[in-house]
Amino acid sequence: MPRSVVSCARLMRAGIVVLACLVSAAIPTPVHADDLTFPQIIRLRYEAPDQRVGGHFTIWLDRDRLFHGLDAKLYPPVKYVEVTHITPTPGSPMISLIEIMSVGSNIPEYYHVGGFVRLKVSNMVLKSTNMR
Repeated sequence: MPRSVVSCARLMRAGIVVLACLVSAAIPTPVHADDLTFPQIIRLRYEAPDQRVGGHFTIWLDRDRLFHGLDAKLYPPVKYVEVTHITPTPGSPMISLIEIMSVGSNIPEYYHVGGFVRLKVSNMVLKSTNMR
């Protein structure tokens, strides 16, 4: 192809791109952020795929660790873990409520923790959440 045809095609493509940018910038799209409502509540539920075998769950609280499922004699595996994080007001520390149902138990254990909590879940699947 001659050089003039190639440069004309490039110029035409560049013009189309510039025209598309101008058209998209000219169309007003108002965006409004919703105000946060408090209390903010986040729920997560993890379940073991095999309820008889259970899964593993570790909670880190500052320098302490709480284990479930790593050693069946000391820490039984869990069927499910339900974690609820609540922030009552703007700037307040988060409160975490953790419900754990161990394999072979009919009564869940509860932990109520204030502040930041780290969690490690293995051999479990996230079944439900209210996060989008």
